[in-house]
Amino acid sequence: MQKLVRFNYLYRDGGNYKRWGSVDFENPDGLKLDEIQKRLEKCFDMGSLFNAKQAGIPEIFLFEDEDSVNTDDHCFHEYRSVEVLDASRVDIELQSRTIGAFVENIEKCSQDGWKTFDPLDSLSEI
Repeated sequence: MQKLVRFNYLYRDGGNYKRWGSVDFENPDGLKLDEIQKRLEKCFDMGSLFNAKQAGIPEIFLFEDEDSVNTDDHCFHEYRSVEVLDASRVDIELQSRTIGAFVENIEKCSQDGWKTFDPLDSLSEI
């Protein structure tokens, strides 16, 4: 049975309101969770903050339009964990890249620098 890796993350606004998300990847290279976690944490600001769009995963902001953006909103998502999934689960929608390719992309984003933006300026793209 093939093992998959789920990347769990969230958007937490300044008022500590949260929205959770996850993305699932194949792991054909058999990367171990502790290796994935260490590589990711080295790349994120303060060990967990990143720009979801730049990372190539869905943004899960709490706001949906300019009327719902407030001073608690910001541009960063927060890494929470990685976990192994059983490939026989039916609720899995796999990303088009592997977990190894995702980690390499995160490493490149970190080297290039995580981009910041004002959420109000980016609403038309959400």
